[in-house]
Amino acid sequence: MQSKTDKETVVLQVDFAENYTTAYQDEIQSAYWHQKQVTVFPSVLWSDGEPESYAIVSDSLDHDKRSVATFLTKIVLDIREKHPAMRVMHIFSDGAASQFKNRLIWCFMSTTFKELFPTLKVQWHFFATSHGKGAVDGVGATVKRAVNTDVLSRQAILVTDAASFVDSARKSCPNIKIKLITSTEISDFTEHHRLADRWGITTALSGTQSIHHIEPVTWGEVRHKIYSEAEQSSAHRFLLSEITSAESPAHQSSELHPAAAKNIKTGDCVLVQFRANKSVRQFVGLVNNQDQVALEIRFLRRNDSAGLVYILPVMEDKAWVTPDQVIETFNPKKDNRGRYHFAEAVFAE
Repeated sequence: MQSKTDKETVVLQVDFAENYTTAYQDEIQSAYWHQKQVTVFPSVLWSDGEPESYAIVSDSLDHDKRSVATFLTKIVLDIREKHPAMRVMHIFSDGAASQFKNRLIWCFMSTTFKELFPTLKVQWHFFATSHGKGAVDGVGATVKRAVNTDVLSRQAILVTDAASFVDSARKSCPNIKIKLITSTEISDFTEHHRLADRWGITTALSGTQSIHHIEPVTWGEVRHKIYSEAEQSSAHRFLLSEITSAESPAHQSSELHPAAAKNIKTGDCVLVQFRANKSVRQFVGLVNNQDQVALEIRFLRRNDSAGLVYILPVMEDKAWVTPDQVIETFNPKKDNRGRYHFAEAVFAE
C-alpha cells in the first residue's frame, strides 16, 4: 500500500519498543533484583517535510488498549498543533492483538477518537505477520541506547524511573520529541472519556486477525478489508444492544422504531445506564440526535450536593446509546444561566 504525503495527508507508524530496564552506573550486586522498567512507545510521522520522530515514555508497563488510546491521542494532538492543515492520516502498525488489532481499539477510533478529531479521516493499516519492522524500531533503539550511554559514561547516574529517563533522553536526543505520560494520566484519560463503559458494551467483530485495513466511517462504525487495496469491504457497527429474543414481538417493534417505542425524542432529558465490569453507572443527559437504532446523548454534570441541579460541562461530552439503556425521562426547568433544575433529586455521575 502506497500513501502520498503532503500538508493534508500524513503517515504515522506506531509500535511499542522493548521495555527499558533502569540501572545505576555503580550498582551493587543486589540492585539487579530491584530494577524498574520503563515503557517506550516510539512513532514516526511523514508529512510534507522531513520525518518527525516521537517517543512516549511511561511508568505504566501495560501495553494494552488503555495505553494505546492515551498515547495515540496525545501524539495526534501534538501533530495537529504543528500541522493544522492535516485532514487524512494513515496509521501503520503490527497486528498485535492485545495492543492494536482488536475490537476495543477500533471502537475507540470510531467513537472517542472521532469525537476528539472530527475533521480527521483515519485509515489504519496492519502489517503482515513478522513484517512490522520500520523506522519506529530505530527511534526506540536510539532513545534507549542514548540513555544507557549516559548512565555508563556518568552523564546521567540516576536514571531510576520514567521521569529521569525522559530527562536524560531529551538531552541526548534533541531531534526526537519525547513526552512523559504517567499511569495516572492513562487512568484519568480512560475515566474521563468513559472508555471502560463503551468497551463493556462493544460488539464483537468476527475474523479480526484476518483484517489488515480499518477505516472509521461514521460514529461507532468502521469499514474493514482483508488488505488495504482490496476492492471488497464490509461494515461493522459497535455499541449495539444485546438481542435477547429476536422473535419477541416487543423486540420486533423496538427494532423498527426503538426511540418511538419509549416515546423518546430529541431534546428530552434522560437517565442513561451503562453496564461494565459487573458494575452499573448512571448518567443524566440530553438527547442531542437520533437515528433508527441509537440516540446521541449530550451528558450533564451534577452542580450541587443535593442532586437537584445539573449543568452542561465546559468540555462537551457526548456518546451514542441504545434506547434500552434509557431507564427514565425527566422534565427539568432550565434557568437563564443554563442550569437544569430537577423536581426530585437525581444522584447520577
